[in-house]
Amino acid sequence: MEGIKKAKTKNSDIDSFYEKLEEKYGNHHLFVVSTPIFTKKKDIIIFGINYVCGGLCGEGSTFTCRKINNEWIIEKHGKWES
Repeated sequence: MEGIKKAKTKNSDIDSFYEKLEEKYGNHHLFVVSTPIFTKKKDIIIFGINYVCGGLCGEGSTFTCRKINNEWIIEKHGKWES
């Protein structure tokens, strides 16, 4: 696609990262929870939970929640898989 540059990563850097995880913790799987983003009123929150199992292996979800009657309700849930 013209005008769009593809990000370049070194596979050896990625492989090295997962090798170090395996060496230190006995596996190379990660759970990542994003920093939540709140609206100014603090009645809506967006956050992500992701599972990475190495290289192009992983899955995750993005949640949009609204606070109604002092309870957080999931309004939207998006999912990705690789």
